[in-house]
Amino acid sequence: MTGLSFRIDNSGVMVVITRLPVAPTCRDEHLIDASIKALKKDLDMVTATMKEVLRRRTHEELPVIPFPPNPAQPRR
Repeated sequence: MTGLSFRIDNSGVMVVITRLPVAPTCRDEHLIDASIKALKKDLDMVTATMKEVLRRRTHEELPVIPFPPNPAQPRR
């Protein structure tokens, strides 16, 4: 990865740059294209991971609502 990651806290998730520069020095158009393509791929991977973490976190924070007791079962 080129130095893109994410951080999650109580306010949500955000993309962070963990390393500068995030792309190498480019001397021609092909290197520029390859570098930007790699950044886009990394952003897609970070996006998918962020969404999964947010889904899991949201799911875990949902209140647990117990089912009402079954009247056919005796109480202990």
